[in-house]
Amino acid sequence: MIKLQKNKVLKEKLKRKLPADSRVLEDSELVYTVSAQEYWQQALLTEEETEIPKLREYIRRRLLDKKRRMVTKYVTEAFGLLLLTDSFSCTDNLPSEYLHVSGLRRSVEEKIQLLEKAIDQCFAHIVQPLQEGVRNARSSYQRILGACLVRSRGNQGFHQTLKAVCLKNGIYASRTLGRIDLNEAITQPIYEQIDPVFGGIFRSGKPTDGSALMPHIDAFKHSLQEKMMEIGIRNGWKYDGYKKSFLIQEISAILGGLEGHILRKKRRIYESLSTSVQNDLKPCYEEAAQITGKKACERMKDVLRRGLDQQVAEGMFERAQERMQHQFHQLKNGITEKVKGSVTAMLTLASSQGDGLHKELADVKSEYKEMEKLHRSLREAAENALLRRAMQDFLLRMSPSKSGPPKT
Repeated sequence: MIKLQKNKVLKEKLKRKLPADSRVLEDSELVYTVSAQEYWQQALLTEEETEIPKLREYIRRRLLDKKRRMVTKYVTEAFGLLLLTDSFSCTDNLPSEYLHVSGLRRSVEEKIQLLEKAIDQCFAHIVQPLQEGVRNARSSYQRILGACLVRSRGNQGFHQTLKAVCLKNGIYASRTLGRIDLNEAITQPIYEQIDPVFGGIFRSGKPTDGSALMPHIDAFKHSLQEKMMEIGIRNGWKYDGYKKSFLIQEISAILGGLEGHILRKKRRIYESLSTSVQNDLKPCYEEAAQITGKKACERMKDVLRRGLDQQVAEGMFERAQERMQHQFHQLKNGITEKVKGSVTAMLTLASSQGDGLHKELADVKSEYKEMEKLHRSLREAAENALLRRAMQDFLLRMSPSKSGPPKT
């Protein structure tokens, strides 16, 4: 019963933060027995009762999936290089399959411009929730700070805690009061507005309203690969030409590498609001931390209140909004610059006819075949994993237990 209640509470919390079609909301196992504090009170629990084996299996699957994606990335890059090397070694392609890259370069530039516009439209969805969140934060910051500073037992023992909070720029993990984060609390009204949209921007899956980033990246990849196929065939490539395969393979590797870059930037963007507020309030925290003597706790609170009022009047929340939007702009520029640089280097490499290297390079046909086999098996494993997850989701939706336990 406790586990079901915890699961329900967690799902409700995630629904407020994530898009309605997020896959995690379909997961029936969000809480494990070992993670519920109520179960810690038991004198003795078997390993099965703690659900440690189930949690261990879940972690194992996640780690294996991460390793599989990493190996796939490396294999894809190696496969592309072997394709190119083999094309240099193939003398009969030298006179007849010269790659005219001017058309491809123009096409790449056009498609990058389209990608840039699509990303702009995608990120534009965050502007209105940000503005609404800023308005809400301006009207509620005094109440929120007051709730953080008032304790039912008065200031007894709170002086040292508040001092520690100020010394650490608004964040302190108290043993008795739990984690205190004034910056996050003050910006919570903004996060409440942007969380669903922010989650939608960085979700994976098929595009619905154009608000998700990764589907735009995938669409760019497929359109570029199709264009390379079209130009390659028109310029006399053999249907299974090595350079055509190399270019298509490299596009997958280049854009696949963007995922890690985007995920790293995602966290920085999300935390930019509270980080901005923390930086603006730092002088207030430093001043309050220096206060000692009689009624020090109340004087510290007064310094924080006055300092926050002053910063809000000077546009603290608006600056936080601008900094988040600037982070989104930097992400867009980073994506387009990485794509442009990598694709340009790829085309330059592929346009070379080997400059006589076919006379010196070793025969890599056996390595190429082995890497092709490995690449195919990894791709099939990924497809099978998707099918298994889809079947599991289907069975969960069809299961009578999905509606919850019967009422008594």
